[in-house]
Formats: sequence, C-alpha cells, structure tokens
Amino acid sequence: MSLVDTGLKTDKAGRIARVAEYLTADRFFVTYGDGVGDVDIRALLAFHRAHGKLVTITAIQPKHYQYGTMDADEDGRVGGYVQYPELPYWINAGFMLFERATLDWMRGGDAQALETGVLQELIAADQVMMYRHRGFWQSMDTLKDANDLERLWQQGAPWRVWE
Repeated sequence: MSLVDTGLKTDKAGRIARVAEYLTADRFFVTYGDGVGDVDIRALLAFHRAHGKLVTITAIQPKHYQYGTMDADEDGRVGGYVQYPELPYWINAGFMLFERATLDWMRGGDAQALETGVLQELIAADQVMMYRHRGFWQSMDTLKDANDLERLWQQGAPWRVWE
C-alpha cells in the first residue's frame, strides 16, 4: 500500500493519472470516499466484465428530492406543489470500475477533470455503462449526513453486513 501526494489543486482524473504506476491490475476501482453503501462489488465486477466497456459507474436512484418542488407560470403563480417528490433520475453513487486503458484518457495533467472531462469523452466514445444499485446508499458530505449515518449505525444500519 502506498500513500501518494497528488497535489492540492490536482483534479480527479489528474490524481488517478498520478497513481497509474501503482495500478498493476487490468482494471481498478475508484471511489470518492464520501458515500456509504452496500454495493455488491462482486456483482458490479461481473456486470462490468459482461458488457466489455472501459468504465462502469454505480448509480443510485434517490427515493425522493429533499425539498418541495413547484410548477409556476411566468408571473410566479404556482399551479402545483409536491413535497419530497420522487425523482426519475439515477445519480453517480461514487463507486466506479475502470479498465487500465482508461489511464490513456487521463494524461491531460493536473487540471484534467474526471466528471466533466474524461467521463464525458468516454461517454461520447460509447465506453461507459451504469450499474444500478438498488440497495442502501447515503452521501457523507455534511454534518447532517454524518449525524444521519451515526443514527442509522446506532439503530443497526442495514449496511452493517461485514459484522
């Protein structure tokens, strides 16, 4: 195991490129480290191997949006309001699997972005697939998220499968 200083201002794709020499396998996992989920890594790997593309991004479908949404006309007259609407979108859950060949796409230097750069290029090249995770997932971005996860842990969280 190695700890590599990739630089304070290096973007995500640049960080991956900077650790390329330590990546010796044909494929590698990447995570942002700010999400908690019970993603079945074996199933994710099997899905990735089966489709033959360079990248698989694990996605979750939020059960609901955390705010109320309104439909309004140009004047601001509200014609509809839904509190905590269910969303049709799938979002990046932060668990990704890359083939080694993706490293060639990440050689753009420290400022090279992963989500708005490399992944967009790989999508345009038809090299990205989405693995739909329907299990537990929670972001860990804010103090509220930390408190929510701590509460779930104390209650016997569903993702405590390793115990």
